[in-house]
Order: sequence, then structure tokens, then C-alpha cells
Amino acid sequence: PPNTAVTSNSKGERKTAMQGYEYACILAAKNILKGESALERHVHLLSPFYWDYRQELGDSPKRGEILGLELLSLLVGKQLGDFYCLLERIPLNERTVKCIDYVVSLEKHLMEGNYNQLLKMRQKSPSSLYKSLLNNLEATIQDEVASCIEQSYPSISVVCPQNKDHSYPFLNHGYSFRNQLLSL
Repeated sequence: PPNTAVTSNSKGERKTAMQGYEYACILAAKNILKGESALERHVHLLSPFYWDYRQELGDSPKRGEILGLELLSLLVGKQLGDFYCLLERIPLNERTVKCIDYVVSLEKHLMEGNYNQLLKMRQKSPSSLYKSLLNNLEATIQDEVASCIEQSYPSISVVCPQNKDHSYPFLNHGYSFRNQLLSL
């Protein structure tokens, strides 16, 4: 039914719709539904069922895992404002749920700059749904490190190991953040 309609079937229909959107989120997280916006779209469609109809429908067994997935997606996508807004919306007693607490710990290490611990935590994911997003976390960390280096140093030398099996394009060169390649 429309969101505001109350019928004898509305509770069951809303529960079925909630479960459908949860499965759509799961498929999007497993990259079965292609497109970067698929997860975001399905989480937005699921949101009214988790927040507005929570008293009517009760909590889904997948709620903590899906909310953690949404938080992780925002963290990996560097949407920290949205991350904190969603985190504020989650009641304190739910923040101790394994999946949500895991993502909050990842955020803490990211903000502290503790990238090694962050990469170690990637191996200890509480949900297999997080795998593809955690794989993208390394790129997020690399962007953070590069941003810090760019702000800290006017130029940096790049020295790569000699390896006859690989070719390194920056061997014996440096990089200037003023878009100039410098020789050593």
C-alpha cells in the first residue's frame, strides 16, 4: 500500500517490501546488482521501513548487518558527514551490535591515521557482505596517505626496487606536487 495507507494487509505488505529491499541490498553488496549506486539506492528504499515503521514492523534480524553495510559504504566513499548523521540516528544500544561496532572501529582507526590496524581489521570482517567494500577500503587509505603527503611535502622522491620480472615507471625519478617530474 502507499506509505500512509492502513489496511488489513498493510503490515504484511510492508514487511514483505522490507525483506525485498534487504535482499536487494545484499545482492548489491555482493556486486550481483551492477552499478555503484545500487547499494545506495536500495538502502534509501529500505530506510523508511527501518526508521518510520520500526514500531509497527519490529526489527529485522538483518538490521544490524545492513546498517553496518550502509555505514561502511559511506566510510569507504568518504561521505563522512552522512556517516556521522546515520551514526547519530542509531540508538546507543544498537551501536554495540557486532557489525555496527566493527565499522565504528574502522572509522576510528581511519581518523587516527592508524592505517596498519585498519588494514588488519579488514581481514576480520563480521559479515561476508562487507568484502567488496573492504576491498575498496585500501584505495581510500591510499588516497588519504597521498593527500597527507601532498600537503606535507612540496616534492617526494620515488625509489622502486630492482626486479627483473617487473617494470616500474617511476624508477629513479621523483614526483613534484606541482605536476613536474624531477630527476634525482
